[in-house]
Amino acid sequence: MYEKSSEAGTKLTALRAGDGYPSRQIPKSSSPAWTRMQQILKPIASLKLTVALFVAAIIIVLVGTLAQVHDDIWKVVHDYFRVDFRRLFISAFPWLNLQELFVWIDPKLFFPPAFFPEGAPQLPSFVGLWFPKGWIIGFVMMLNLFAAHLVRFKVQATGGRLVAGWIVIALGMLVTLAVILSGSNPDGLQTAPWLSYRTLWWLTQTTLFGLCAVSIYAAISTAPQNPEQRWLFGLLAAGLAICSYFAFQGDGSNEAAMRILYQVLKATFAGLVLLAGCIAVFRKRAGIVLLHAGIGLMMAYDVLVGVEHVESQMHIIEGESTRFSRDMRETELAVIDHSPKDEDLVTVIAGRRFNRKDDVIADDKLPFKIEVLEYYPNSTLLGPRQPLPDGVPTENPATAGLGTQVRVAPVAQSTGTDTDSRIDIPSAYVKLTDKDGKDLGVYLVSANFDMNLDDTPQPIQVGDKTYDLALRFRRLYNDYTVTLKDVQKNDYKGTDKPRDYSSFIVLDDPARDTKFEHRIWMNNPMRYGGKTFYQSSFAKLNDGEMTTLQVVDNAGWMTPYVACMMVVVGMIFHFGQTLLRFLHRRLRATEGVALETDAAEESTDVLGPGRDHGKLDRISWIVAAIIVLGTGISLAMVMLPRGEKADQFHLKQFGAIPMWYKGRPQPLDTFARNTLMQLSDYQSYKDANGKSQPAVQWLIDLMADEDKARALPIIRIENEEVRMAIGLKTRPGFTYSINELNATIDKIIEQAQAAAKTPPKERTLLQRKTVELANRLVFYSFLERTLGRAPELPKTEMPADTPAMTKLATRAQQYFEYLRGAREAIQGFSEQYNLGPLPLVVPTHLGTEDQKKPAIEELNSKWEPLTIAHVYQQFYGEFPAPTPPAIEQFTAILNDYQAGDVAKFNKDLDAYDALLTKYASPDDLPVSKVHFEAWYNRVRAFDVSSWLYVFAGVLAMLGWLFWPQVFERSAFWLLLLIFLVHTAALLGRIYISGRPPVTNLYSSAVFIGWAVVLGGLVIEAMTRLGIGNVVAAIAGFMTLRIAAGLAGDGDTFVVLEAVLDTQFWLATHVVCITLGYATTYMAGMFGVMYLLLGVATPSLTPKMSKELVRMIYGTLCFATFFSFWGTVLGGLWADDSWGRFWGWDPKENGALIIVLWNALVLHARWGGMVRDRGLAVLAVIGNIVVSWSWFGVNELGVGLHSYGFTEGRLKMLALFVISQLVIAGIGLLPKSVWLSSRNLGERVA
Repeated sequence: MYEKSSEAGTKLTALRAGDGYPSRQIPKSSSPAWTRMQQILKPIASLKLTVALFVAAIIIVLVGTLAQVHDDIWKVVHDYFRVDFRRLFISAFPWLNLQELFVWIDPKLFFPPAFFPEGAPQLPSFVGLWFPKGWIIGFVMMLNLFAAHLVRFKVQATGGRLVAGWIVIALGMLVTLAVILSGSNPDGLQTAPWLSYRTLWWLTQTTLFGLCAVSIYAAISTAPQNPEQRWLFGLLAAGLAICSYFAFQGDGSNEAAMRILYQVLKATFAGLVLLAGCIAVFRKRAGIVLLHAGIGLMMAYDVLVGVEHVESQMHIIEGESTRFSRDMRETELAVIDHSPKDEDLVTVIAGRRFNRKDDVIADDKLPFKIEVLEYYPNSTLLGPRQPLPDGVPTENPATAGLGTQVRVAPVAQSTGTDTDSRIDIPSAYVKLTDKDGKDLGVYLVSANFDMNLDDTPQPIQVGDKTYDLALRFRRLYNDYTVTLKDVQKNDYKGTDKPRDYSSFIVLDDPARDTKFEHRIWMNNPMRYGGKTFYQSSFAKLNDGEMTTLQVVDNAGWMTPYVACMMVVVGMIFHFGQTLLRFLHRRLRATEGVALETDAAEESTDVLGPGRDHGKLDRISWIVAAIIVLGTGISLAMVMLPRGEKADQFHLKQFGAIPMWYKGRPQPLDTFARNTLMQLSDYQSYKDANGKSQPAVQWLIDLMADEDKARALPIIRIENEEVRMAIGLKTRPGFTYSINELNATIDKIIEQAQAAAKTPPKERTLLQRKTVELANRLVFYSFLERTLGRAPELPKTEMPADTPAMTKLATRAQQYFEYLRGAREAIQGFSEQYNLGPLPLVVPTHLGTEDQKKPAIEELNSKWEPLTIAHVYQQFYGEFPAPTPPAIEQFTAILNDYQAGDVAKFNKDLDAYDALLTKYASPDDLPVSKVHFEAWYNRVRAFDVSSWLYVFAGVLAMLGWLFWPQVFERSAFWLLLLIFLVHTAALLGRIYISGRPPVTNLYSSAVFIGWAVVLGGLVIEAMTRLGIGNVVAAIAGFMTLRIAAGLAGDGDTFVVLEAVLDTQFWLATHVVCITLGYATTYMAGMFGVMYLLLGVATPSLTPKMSKELVRMIYGTLCFATFFSFWGTVLGGLWADDSWGRFWGWDPKENGALIIVLWNALVLHARWGGMVRDRGLAVLAVIGNIVVSWSWFGVNELGVGLHSYGFTEGRLKMLALFVISQLVIAGIGLLPKSVWLSSRNLGERVA
């Protein structure tokens, strides 16, 4: 596996599988100049330099992420990643502003407040490091890459093949250029696709089906002596079959998805043409050449974006038109002269001039001098009666203009931790003096006035002319006007959370003689005249509605699509070759004698062929069958629906009743579990007898009998200081009833109000827990207001001679006002405490479509909170109108429960179920899906699977001690059964949510575990060492327990933000990036196994070491592929949503660090810088890298993808990082202390 080099020492030159691109001796050339050039380029082409550059890239990306805790993201981008070429060259020696190429890294960045609440250590100001910016590192990477191709990558074709290859490469470059140019039509609207979307979808379906058929044939025709290849073809066939199934379920009618698919396919075609040429010229190295070219193109595009692309926002009020957009990152002070007859003469001063206090701005084009007295980079307006914050002088600096009516106060500049995407709004006090020295007054200029969209003028009288003065965001004018005809916001049912924004605009371009109507909506931009218009946001104004369009000058926006697919095609070709060579080598080894000596002592056949089939073999099959069948029968007994006894309340059936909450349909059981979790941290509670009761029992008590519910101990107070402060005694479980807490409510309010005065980030643990308790009590009050019984509307006495119709009309008006007041009170309470949408329990519209409705029905919103339904019930009880059946039957169920009438309760419950089934519909009342979710909750498949993984892991580890054939075989087949349950549960989530498998943090944990278990089983089937079993069992257990912890956040099926509501990107980017996490973790777990087996046991033999290293290396190849593709797909999604391929958001940066780390490990291996042990250590550190991206950036509370800070997760993350560092440190111990060192010899190095 290793060869001696003529250079110093022993050097790894190549893995026999063709895993890399080894260094070669510089070939002799007839040209001395070229030989000398190659000698010069050789150090630049060094893989050691490549690895060093990867380290530098990781550092700058990490530092740029941490810097966003303190600074705005765009300041970080310019300070840490980009070079301002306008400031790069200077007129004096050395004519180059070297400081522009570097950034000062302050050590305090490595102590973010979320991780270190006590603050960073106080260090001298000179402590730090000048570090090259991102673009500089990228430039050196390009030099390294270019030099490597000149020195190391030899052309391997001659004659006609070489000529043909270069012709095809040239053709591929032309195709690439054509694909990039096809994305933009600078003369107008983007052109229609060459193929109709229907045809494109048919071709996609046919291709997937054909590939699936070929994979099945390959799996069947593979020789029995090569089971690994058969398994891989089988897995490929299964994956393609799933893709084919979903493809044939669709019809290609989703325009957004088809548009993206069309763009990706065009880019793929360009990549395939280039690959064909590279194969002809470079043969086996074609994939590496192509993927390097794609990376270079991507890096060049980022420079183009930084230099040329401009982002701005276009705010349009419905019915109005505009010709300009605002660059929200730059400001300008505009002096406007209206005296010209046909146009305004506008003179602008760049906002950056205002950073210099007391600076006097004078120019011949200006009618007056401007002196900056005060400048606030971010500010807020204060009305005349608002109190002045600390630090704002009581005397108003303004003597003229709008500043005499309002004040301005400075506020902290926005940072990356502001997840609401706030922007800085600058203001300034300026003193104006005319050219004769006359004082014109002190004016307040503020971008706040510009944000009001009414262009509030500040007239300045200079002589006989009047000018307008305005500080505003930089305006970018177009040659056309955009008119907003209509803007629509579609919310999730029962919420004000948008599912989609749509702007219906008219674009009028007289210069091109073009006028057309167009719809722009989320993830569906309009491209016109070299600009792209994206739907950004929506606002409801007092007198109308307003849309915000993101406008981007993004020439060449198809470039990252092409670059991405070049890299992906190159990776598939290169790693595919590696995989095929690996399988071919294993086939030859199994046919020969090479592995026979190790077979008896080191390998166990979990699948049967090729080993001893004696008595022990038969026993192992019997034991495995007993364990698997026993587990399967037990699972079936748990999962099969069970009927409820006739003499008991059918609470399971009650829990399956549909409702709507937070934008999605769900059973009452789900709502009960999540709300009880929010109150007590558990999905069940203990009654007065200490018996555990389901959450739905508490919910029905709350609905039917508030007094009984108030006596139940369901409010958890875990913190002892809080309990002592409010005078509560400690009890097991730390749960207390509402009645008990009401006795101390004054103390709770006092403590909470005191804690609320402290900013959230500065609160002590006691203050945080006190506020948490207060929030729980407020939430319980909210539940009573929405799910309890509304008070009876008192009857008003009327004179006896009042006509009956008058009495009815008066009473109806009272109910009308009562109902409206009740609804407004509930909604107001929810808004006051930011409690979110109301739980909608009763479908009051069912069965009333053909009935004549009374006036009160004008207030009906179809689905109502239970409290409002009770008001309706009162109304219909007094008026001669049929009660809506859903109201009547649901309230009857609650009355039956309160009366303790079991038989009538169950009967009315059956009748209500029949009513719901009769009116079932996919959009409004998906009864079957909701019933499935209720059953899904009771089964707890993930929870059960997590503990079964422990059992399987114990069996696998026992197999290392004795009877490996029995225990490892049993572990394998048991793991396969658990995996099938895990898969079924995952498919259940997909069915319930209607989404791809990963949509939030909880589902990512479930999916990562599923992927690692699958990988472990495949590895075990190929190697039969027991390693795959152990890794699968540990990963399955740990990830599902992590998911169980994440479930404490609430509903795990939460609906998505409008920008995320796209199936295509969820199914591609999110799945790929999560597979990147999973495979990187898997490689790290193999690394852990290698180090622990080597250091702590004598069982790491040369064969096992060799196999483990192959596992690590092969998994890292997959990890690099998935993490890269997933990361770049995320960039393409961002480009398709708001026009920014790479925004340097912390979550994006975390994903990029994973890609860089995996690439670093592979290049270090290829360059001989690490061997077996080093590869394992680096793989273990990869676990830390993934954990940082998965959880670490969330704990910073930074960026668009942040899920928020939680103290418990931070501690667990810290413990995990420490454990991995300890394991990596153990792996670095001298080989003399390794218990397996005698077995391994030099391989430990």
